[in-house]
Amino acid sequence: MTLTVDQAAGKIHQLVGDEGFLGTSRNDNMQSVRKLLGQFGPADEDKIVAKLSDADLKKLAGNVNHGGIFGAQGLDGGEKKDLFNGLARGLDGKQLGRVAAAFSDRSDVTALGDSVASFASSQAKIDFVKSLAPAATSGDTKFDTSWGTSSIQTGDKEAIAISHVLSSMKNDPAGFATAVKSLDADQLQAVVKAGEGQTVITTSSMTDGGLGAASATTTSTFDTAGLQSLLGAASACNDPIAKARVFEAGTKALDDIHGADTLLTPSPGAKDSAKAVAGGLTKLMNSDTRGIVNRLDTDDPFGHALTTYLKQQLGDDPKASNPAIGRQVAMLQGAGTGKTADQFYNTAEVGSNGDHFYRNAQNLGYYAGAMQAAIGKLKADAKTQGDILSNVFSTAISVGTAAMPGLSVAAKVGAQAFSGLTKEAVREIVGGVSADDGSLSNALMDLAVPHAPGQLDRTRGPADPFFLSASNAVSGANP
Repeated sequence: MTLTVDQAAGKIHQLVGDEGFLGTSRNDNMQSVRKLLGQFGPADEDKIVAKLSDADLKKLAGNVNHGGIFGAQGLDGGEKKDLFNGLARGLDGKQLGRVAAAFSDRSDVTALGDSVASFASSQAKIDFVKSLAPAATSGDTKFDTSWGTSSIQTGDKEAIAISHVLSSMKNDPAGFATAVKSLDADQLQAVVKAGEGQTVITTSSMTDGGLGAASATTTSTFDTAGLQSLLGAASACNDPIAKARVFEAGTKALDDIHGADTLLTPSPGAKDSAKAVAGGLTKLMNSDTRGIVNRLDTDDPFGHALTTYLKQQLGDDPKASNPAIGRQVAMLQGAGTGKTADQFYNTAEVGSNGDHFYRNAQNLGYYAGAMQAAIGKLKADAKTQGDILSNVFSTAISVGTAAMPGLSVAAKVGAQAFSGLTKEAVREIVGGVSADDGSLSNALMDLAVPHAPGQLDRTRGPADPFFLSASNAVSGANP
C-alpha cells in the first residue's frame, strides 16, 4: 500500500526514534528510510522532509553516522552518499539546508554540498546557498593530531559546501549571479577563504635527543583548486556586479597566501599558489574588463583590490612581457567598441543632475591609478618601471589597433588609428621614467589618455578631470 505524505513522515519519525534492543534495529531502520524516500517523487519527498522536525533530522543524522556491529551500525559511506544524492535530487534548497544543519559533521556538510552541486536544480542550489550562508562565517576548522604533528585545515565547512555549489553553476550564469549576490561581503569572503585550501602544520620535537627543550615549526600549504573553480564560474557569468564582487574577494586571497609565508611560519609553495590565483583573476578580469572595473570603482572606490591584483601580476613578471595588463588597458581605452580611444574616452553621459559624466575616462583613470600604486609597491628601479610601461602600452596599441574595424593593413601597421600613439612615441614618453628623471604619474596619463595621431602631446578636454580624480584617489590610497 502506498503511503501518503503524512503517513510517510510519521513512519520516518518512528524509524529514527526506534533503535531496537541495544540499537540492533538501527541499520534496518535506516535502510527503510532510504527505501521509503525513494518511493516518492521530488515534490512529495520535499514535503515529507518539511514535515519532519529538526529533532527528527538530528536523530536521522545520528543514526546514519552511528558505529557498531550486528545491526547497530548506521549506513556505510556509499549508502550515505546515495542518501545525499537522492535528497539533492528531490529537496528544495531550504530543506537541503535543514539537512546540512542536522548532519553537522564537517565531512557530511561538504559531502552534501557535493551532492547538491551534482544533482540539485538551479533554484535549489541558489536557495541552498542562501540557507547555509549565515553559518559560513563561524570560522570552524578541522584539527588533526598525530605523534609530534598537528594540522589545522582552515575554511568553514558551510563555506566549502557553498564554494562547491557555486563552482558547479558555471553553465548557469544567471543562477550563479543570483547566488553570489545573495551573499554579504563577509559570507563571500568566507567562501573565498575556504577555496584557498590552507592547511597549517605544526611539528614539535625535543632537542638533544629528547633531553633538551621542546621546539616547534609551523608551515602552511595551499590547495587553491577550489578558488580557481569559483573564479572560473565567475568568468562565465554575464553579470558585472557578481563578477566584480568575486574579483574583489578573490584578491584578498593573495594577501592571505603571502601573509602566511613569513620567516617564522614559512609556506614553501606560497608563490606558486598566489601566481595560480592571479591567473584565475586574470581570466575573470579579461572576461569583462570594462564591466568589472566600472563596478569596482563603485564597490572599492580606492582601488585596493585592483592594486593588489596588479602588484601580483607585475611582481610575477617584472618586465610585464605578459600581455594581460596591456590587453586590459586596451579594453578600457575602448578596444572592440568600434570607436577610437579618443572617441571612447570622451564619450559623455548625462548624470542625475544634468551634468556631463565621463565614465570611460574615470574607469581608465581608476585602472591607471592602481597600476601606478602597484608599480610603486614593487620598489622597482627606474629602468624596470620604464620596461613595464613600454611593454604594457605597446601591447595596448597592438590590441586596440587590431580591433579597429575596416582598417587596411597599412593603417594597422601605422598603429595610430586607435589611440593616436605609436610604439616609437611610447618609447619617447617612457624614456624619462627609465632615466629616473620623469614622473611615473605623468607618464601613465600621457600613455593612457588618447593622442592626436602621431603626436607626443595627449589631447585635452572635459573628460580629463574624471581621469585625474580617479587616478589620484587610487594611487594616493595605496602608497
